[in-house]
Order: sequence, then C-alpha cells, then structure tokens
Amino acid sequence: SKEEVDVDVDMSTSLPFMPRPTSLTGELVGDVGFDPFNFADTEEKLLWQREAELKHSRIAMLAVIGWPVSELLDRPLAQMFHLDPLLGSGDRVPSILNGGLDRVNPLYWVFVLAIASSVELLQMNRDDATSWDPLGLYPEDTREQNQLKQVEIDNGRLAMLGITGFAIQEFFTNTAVMEPLLPAHF
Repeated sequence: SKEEVDVDVDMSTSLPFMPRPTSLTGELVGDVGFDPFNFADTEEKLLWQREAELKHSRIAMLAVIGWPVSELLDRPLAQMFHLDPLLGSGDRVPSILNGGLDRVNPLYWVFVLAIASSVELLQMNRDDATSWDPLGLYPEDTREQNQLKQVEIDNGRLAMLGITGFAIQEFFTNTAVMEPLLPAHF
C-alpha cells in the first residue's frame, strides 16, 4: 500500500526535503526556512536568533576585510611604530586555530570589550525597536529598508562562511590567506 503524502505541507526553501519550521513564516527579510534543529520554535526566540545573526554577520563582514588587510599591513605598520609583528609562522593571523592571540596586548582586548559592551548596553536601553543608525543612512521607505536588510543578511551569511574558510585554510595550509594571491608579498 502507498503511504499518503500531505501536499499542503509548506516545505523549506533552503532544505526542500524538510518542512518549513512553523515559526519561520517568511515575514522576516531573509527567511528561507532554515532552522533544521528548531532552535527558534517561538516568535520571541526567532527574533532573538535574528538579532544574534545580524550581530555575528556584522562582525564577520568586518573580519573578512580585516583578516587579509592585517596580513598585508601587519609588518609595515609594526616597523613604522617600532613594534613586533603579530603575524605567526607562515604570516598567519592570530586566531584560536592558529594560536598567537597571547601576543596581542591585553589592553586591546579591554578596549574591544569596552566598546562592544557600550554598544550592546546602548541597544538594550533603547525603547523602540529601530536599528542603530548614528549617521542617518537608513532609508525611510519600507521597500528600500527591506532591500537593505536582505543585502545585509545575504552578505553577512556569506561573510560568516568566508571568515570560517579563512581560519580553516590557514590552519590546514600553514600559510597566509593572501599568499596565493600575492606570493611576492610573502
């Protein structure tokens, strides 16, 4: 006997062989129905997860630029300021996988944590749900806002994959991310 298949099940766009999680209604920009472990099983959790995704995306977008730039400018800047370079063996950026984070001045970590904590506290103390936009660049038109949000989500997701790729590449190849592109520099 054939089993019955419910044709009314809404399938995930990202995983078309799985049903779309019930909390992912498609209303949020960038929602492609990806939550295979159902972490966001309520609207409150979904919004919290989205906020975390945005924060991680923004950090990853900065890191994806900062990682190769640091490989290119670490030695010249260190020489200019009479400091020891921070790059490790093979000109690899200090990271959890590469090691070398202990060579970074502890005052840097204090500064980074103070800035991040300040921004987070400012966001937590806001009464409205609007995004932080100190330069006033966020469009007023809803359609333009959604386009901007979609671009940010897409680029942020790509950056999270990219920065993970950088770390894995340096760990396994023992060479700088930029070395294959600019071998004469290294």
